[in-house]
This record gives sequence, structure tokens and C-alpha cells, in this order.
Amino acid sequence: MEITAGMVTAIVCTGMLVVFLALILLVVLIKFFGLASGMTGKQSGRENQPANVQEKTTPKAAVPIVAAQPVTNGVHPEVVAAISAAVHAIGEETGTKLTVTGIRPRRNRKATGRSAWGMAGVQENTRAF
Repeated sequence: MEITAGMVTAIVCTGMLVVFLALILLVVLIKFFGLASGMTGKQSGRENQPANVQEKTTPKAAVPIVAAQPVTNGVHPEVVAAISAAVHAIGEETGTKLTVTGIRPRRNRKATGRSAWGMAGVQENTRAF
């Protein structure tokens, strides 16, 4: 049997057609699963959130606040400020008032030899099915 240029062209075109049809089928299936799960690539209203927050807030009269010096237990003040800001943001998002009552460094790191992220990775990868 002799292979001609026409046979090679037909085989290549058939192979490309099969591959592209399979890719199109995968795209359609992924879109369907996205629609079925409610994930259509749109953000869930978080784009408009900062605009709504700005509209709802009203300027209040400036009241001098005298705060006591917080005891940070050896934690850098910038770390305390970042943690407090994150807790405040979560409290505003959920509509509850949250207060940081204490921040202290983790003490048993030397016992495990891993950071919190390292321990989370170990626990995730070694948990039972």
C-alpha cells in the first residue's frame, strides 16, 4: 500500500478536527458546570462594595480619643496594627463589633520546627481520606 499526499492530508485534517471538537466539548462542559454551580466568572458583588461603603458613611464630628498604651508582649507595633485592622475589616463586613484582646507570639515553634503555615501543610497532606 502506497501512502499518498492525499491520504496524509486527510489523516492530518481528521486528527485536527477530532482534537478541536474535543476541546470545544470540554469548554462547553466547563461552562455548564460553572453555570450549574453559580460561578460564572463574575465577582459576587464585591466590586460595588467600596462604593456602597462610601455612600453609607457620614462624616462624624471629630472627637478626641485618648487611648491607653497597649501592652504588646514583645510583638512589633506594626504587626499589632495590621492584625487589628484585619479584625476590624472582618467585623465591618459581618456587621459585628470585634475587639482584639491580646496578641502574643507563638511559643512552641521550636518544639515542632515548623511555622504555622508549614504545620497546616503537613496536616493537610497527611490527613485521612
